[in-house]
Amino acid sequence: MRCTLQALIVGGALSSLVFGPSALAAGNQSGSDLTGTWEGTQICDELIGGEYFNFVAETDQLLLVQEGSRLRFFNLGLVYEGVIQEVAGQNSREALAGVCGGEYEAQEIVRLRRIFTSGGEHDLGHFDADSIFFTDDFPEARGVLDFDTCKWVYERVSTERPSVPECTFPGIQPTH
Repeated sequence: MRCTLQALIVGGALSSLVFGPSALAAGNQSGSDLTGTWEGTQICDELIGGEYFNFVAETDQLLLVQEGSRLRFFNLGLVYEGVIQEVAGQNSREALAGVCGGEYEAQEIVRLRRIFTSGGEHDLGHFDADSIFFTDDFPEARGVLDFDTCKWVYERVSTERPSVPECTFPGIQPTH
């Protein structure tokens, strides 16, 4: 809880700084496409090879394409695939995605929360997310166990369709 709590507190503060204090209450165009380039920050509490670390990816870029209720995105060398759903009674969506390829082998589940696709003329969209990450194949430390819990805060900077690599194995798939 030591660094994770700090990361969540800092992540909440970053959300207010990046998007303004009313960002999570802002409206959206429900059903709008999430496709585009997103930029933001990830703050992670890591346990690597038995030692604790913090990882912060500032001004990180995430490339995302949406097709219907499916999404695929590329971030920090990994490709993710998942599903999106509307939140009943709210003007937002959530998504769940898992690693489906990339530059090294890893497992990660990302829950994108409070996804808003338009908060006004100068707000192309924003979301926050939580993830659980595992690998023993990180390029700089192959064979070393790496567990991460991360907080993500991103805003969309472009709605142009980016090039996102295809999955090399299934990500999150509905069972029915």
